Amino acid sequence: MLFTLTITALLSTLAAAAPNPQTSTPTPNEIASVTDFLVRRHGSTVDVVDFKLTGRNATDLACTASVPKLSTIYNCGESKYRFSLSNGTETDYGLVVYHEVAFA
Repeated sequence: MLFTLTITALLSTLAAAAPNPQTSTPTPNEIASVTDFLVRRHGSTVDVVDFKLTGRNATDLACTASVPKLSTIYNCGESKYRFSLSNGTETDYGLVVYHEVAFA
């Protein structure tokens, strides 16, 4: 019986310590700059996307993907930064940059 109470108390403590789930889209809180942005395409097929990223934890970080698919997420080297190519609103393509700051 003591074992059951200990486990119940532990689970209650863990549940109380768990973060509340987010109910809305998180707002960006990091300013990152993109330089040397290049999209090379042949017809409607994108051959390569390449740029340098500077952010809170990176300076001139090389980010590249060969034959990228829209909305697929690619790593910027071995860093916690990632990116995806999307349809643009005012141009042919848009760029979405992600920065992992905690464990998923």
